[in-house]
Amino acid sequence: MTQKFNIIFFSEVNSKFGMPIFKMLYHDDRFNIKAFVTTPEGKLCSYYINEDNPVDLEKYAESKDIPVFRPNNINSSKFIDELSDFNPDYILIANYQKIFKKNLIELPKLKTLNFHPSPLPRYAGLAPFFWMSLNGKKILVFPV
Repeated sequence: MTQKFNIIFFSEVNSKFGMPIFKMLYHDDRFNIKAFVTTPEGKLCSYYINEDNPVDLEKYAESKDIPVFRPNNINSSKFIDELSDFNPDYILIANYQKIFKKNLIELPKLKTLNFHPSPLPRYAGLAPFFWMSLNGKKILVFPV
């Protein structure tokens, strides 16, 4: 039997970067997504507004019976206490534009990991995944 790691996943609600990672985690037997955290109601990631094929991670999470949270302050002790009830092994972040303070970063038993959409420093700065997409970058080879 494969050990399942409890995950709390953070992403913008309309993130085309976050959606495939969310789906991959959901369908991987090693992970159990206990909660999805996204931005407050009415807040969208500006990179993905007016997309031809928009995504909605909140609807996806709800369709999988994953609790959705839209906190105004991710670093509040009340919210962190609420997340601690999920007993997370990992917090995974993919396109979530908030600053995590130490008490949130240290919440999971194992690690908090941020998926960055581009290689640094080549695609550093504001909206690196936008510039990668614009330049047609789909697969990157990283030096070993």
